Amino acid sequence: MKKFNLPIYSAIYKEFAGLESTESCTVVTEHLPDEPGILILHGGSDIATSIYGEYPNGAHSQFELTYRDTIEVSLWKQAQEKGTIIVGICRGAQLACALSGGSLHQDIRYHNSGEHKVNILGSTKMMNTNSYHHQAMKLPKDAKLIANSTDGVVEMAVCHRTRSFMIQGHPEWMHDTDPYYLFFLEQLHKFVNEKEDEKETGT
Repeated sequence: MKKFNLPIYSAIYKEFAGLESTESCTVVTEHLPDEPGILILHGGSDIATSIYGEYPNGAHSQFELTYRDTIEVSLWKQAQEKGTIIVGICRGAQLACALSGGSLHQDIRYHNSGEHKVNILGSTKMMNTNSYHHQAMKLPKDAKLIANSTDGVVEMAVCHRTRSFMIQGHPEWMHDTDPYYLFFLEQLHKFVNEKEDEKETGT
């Protein structure tokens, strides 16, 4: 596996989403190190609807920020200030989407267990992803869609403005030879390289 040449920071949990670094891999809970790297926001329960300016209208949602919401929103804001790249997984993708100016479908069907097919945009390829969510991303206008499900749910996207890479499935649960896992790594390396190039050229 090709390693990233940046430190990797994992929000709250000691998991690194199947990513490896030539630098350090560190769990962060309150303060993000000054050295820019990659911050992983993990899966879990629904984010507070107040983050994207709505009231709960679906199962499991709550309006007020939880303790975890507060920590991760703070880490996301610190990442924006420090030039750190965000990798959001499942809940983390939804949080990155909402904080980038998007919102969520609060309750959807047929995505809360098992696997389903994924369309790769600009390609005739179809791949399989795991699927354990009942909410879905509504991307901000300047986000770029990379892959979606056959029923139109966003599965992978990026927002260059906030340096956010979002994947709805769980790559950390995929086998390292899984085609979709390999596609995820390929797209993430491409995104990270683009962000590093922009930093060097000042664009």
